[in-house]
Amino acid sequence: MGREEEAEKAFHDALKQEPRLPASLIELAKIDLRRGETGKALKAADRALKLAPEAQGGHLVRGQALQRAGRKEEAKAEFEAARKLLAEGVQRDRTLTNHETVPDPDLARQP
Repeated sequence: MGREEEAEKAFHDALKQEPRLPASLIELAKIDLRRGETGKALKAADRALKLAPEAQGGHLVRGQALQRAGRKEEAKAEFEAARKLLAEGVQRDRTLTNHETVPDPDLARQP
């Protein structure tokens, strides 16, 4: 069994233990895309996005599957959704960073 097959098995095993793992579904969709199994990839991405609509990776892999299926407008919308989620995450990180405080100023000093 090759590395990709081992990874695929591990993701399926994880889903058997916990069926609501969008990350495993996204990774399976990526494997399906590499294998040229566009329809299967699209189904896995759809399942992932039902569980986690905010999953940027789910929108990205769904966009790639749609693009390969020739559904360019739908793909474009998914890529835009992924871009928007990424931008929101970056902004949220900046906001958190701007409001963080160091509880003990001595910990922030260089030795």
